[in-house]
Amino acid sequence: MLLHGFLDGGATASVAVYGESGSLAVPDAYRTVPFDPAAGPVANVAALYREIAPAFTGGRPASPDFHAAARHHRVLAAIERAAESGGTEPVS
Repeated sequence: MLLHGFLDGGATASVAVYGESGSLAVPDAYRTVPFDPAAGPVANVAALYREIAPAFTGGRPASPDFHAAARHHRVLAAIERAAESGGTEPVS
């Protein structure tokens, strides 16, 4: 499960929760789009669009922005390299 939102200072925050058994209920107050388990990752994209739409219409910078996406991709690339090498990898 991926939870995405904003901190009080405006920074974005994402938390991924993994597990083997049991369940984790997310309170409806934390949802920004209607919950539909069949929607899967599409719901995450819809929630992100709902968060950045006011930035576009309000004339303010979007958050997350391109630079945040680029940082996430660098982290994912380092994770993939570490998985292949079995060691640690720097995030460039």
